Amino acid sequence: MKTSSIHHVAIICSDYQKPKHFYTKLVFQTINQTFRSVRNSHKLDLKVGNTQVKLSSPTDPQQRFSNPEACRLRHLAFGVEDI
Repeated sequence: MKTSSIHHVAIICSDYQKPKHFYTKLVFQTINQTFRSVRNSHKLDLKVGNTQVKLSSPTDPQQRFSNPEACRLRHLAFGVEDI
């Protein structure tokens, strides 16, 4: 398997407005912005070139690094030519 690019980075944040302001003031373009009422969470998809940043803000993100809903990097996804 050969990695061709970073497709996206998913980040969980405790304050939605601060990272939203930061990334949109850089060169990132907003692709999609939603409010997920079931989770009481905002989700923002941004793009620069072929790379995306996906921000989400759960109501009560955990501060532990090991929890799947913890603040910080949630996951990193690579684009591949084939598997």
